[in-house]
Amino acid sequence: MDNFFSGVQLFDDLRADNIGACGTVRANRKDLPSQMKTYKGKKGDVPKMWLRTDNKLIACAWQDTGKVNMISSVGNSGITKVDVRSKSGIRQVLKPNIQVEYNKFMGGVDLFDQLCSTYPFKRKNKKWHHVIWHFLVETALVNGYICYKIENPDKKVNQRTFRQGVIDGMLEGFSRGRRKLRGKRHLEPT
Repeated sequence: MDNFFSGVQLFDDLRADNIGACGTVRANRKDLPSQMKTYKGKKGDVPKMWLRTDNKLIACAWQDTGKVNMISSVGNSGITKVDVRSKSGIRQVLKPNIQVEYNKFMGGVDLFDQLCSTYPFKRKNKKWHHVIWHFLVETALVNGYICYKIENPDKKVNQRTFRQGVIDGMLEGFSRGRRKLRGKRHLEPT
């Protein structure tokens, strides 16, 4: 799960219901190891792991392109070498197993955020219900695009084309009534 939701208490509650969880976590969250907050690693260093005394929660901090903090109630506290693409080519990096598992199964919230950020509708508005309305429309468009791709895997449609298709579909059959012109007639039709 995303760092907005992750926390030690939530993971303990989920574990009590036999639900495992793994996710990034903010360093200032309550009940995390104090060393995790002060960890200063360098890129390429071995990830620092902490195992709680009951062996049911793993905490990890390591330096990737930025500092990454993770907690997990599933998986193991091992470290894996992973091939990563960089400007200089493919290089091997040490990553914690919980990070590898997280990357393997993540995608829901992160994919949604990525798709929303492609064509953002950001208009400043003082009325809160307008903000919620635009968020709901954006959510419907992104979810519609994901469903369309699942139902039509053979069609290669990008998000922009999909959105244009939605707009065209909504405007189809809509005709604007002719307005009566007032004033002097023009000799040439416009």
